[in-house]
Amino acid sequence: FFLGLPIYISHLSSLLSRALLYLIVEPGSAQQIAWSKQMTSQDATVNSVLSLFAAHGQRFEARNVATAAHRVAKIGRRQGHRLKQDNRVKVLATACLNSLNDFEAQHLANVAWAYAT
Repeated sequence: FFLGLPIYISHLSSLLSRALLYLIVEPGSAQQIAWSKQMTSQDATVNSVLSLFAAHGQRFEARNVATAAHRVAKIGRRQGHRLKQDNRVKVLATACLNSLNDFEAQHLANVAWAYAT
């Protein structure tokens, strides 16, 4: 019994470490998912996406930076002249540039499409 105790304690310690990491990381992931859902909902507008980005963009993961750019371009296709004047769009463009090294291929494609539109 006592010979197996160190292994048991080591295993328990590992489980507790993973549980603690889950508690620390998961709320951030849950928040990222919530922001993504807000931006991709049918009710999303250019203003709501840009306002969300203005309020929380500094905490967006690369995926959400790309999503914001894509949604602004998709929803705001006919508002191009107005969007060019919106400082939030310029800040979003800077965030895209700053996220380049963190983008996956799909993120790059979405951002390229957004700025080509």
